[in-house]
Amino acid sequence: MQTSNNDSVFTSTTDIHTLYSFGKVLGIGSFGKVILAKLKSNPTKSYAIKMIDKKNLGGKEAILANEIYTL
Repeated sequence: MQTSNNDSVFTSTTDIHTLYSFGKVLGIGSFGKVILAKLKSNPTKSYAIKMIDKKNLGGKEAILANEIYTL
């Protein structure tokens, strides 16, 4: 994907559930939700991970790419 600044946004096909343990939902936005997570290899560190439901994008890929760039 390309942002409006012509920067590339890369995604991964690795199943994120193999890397992280997920906890409570911290917030819900227009493209998905933010969930508390801990890296399985180092459970003392916490992360906020935004999970995006790709089925609901429906032609809004450029908006999503700009949001990722901002993050």
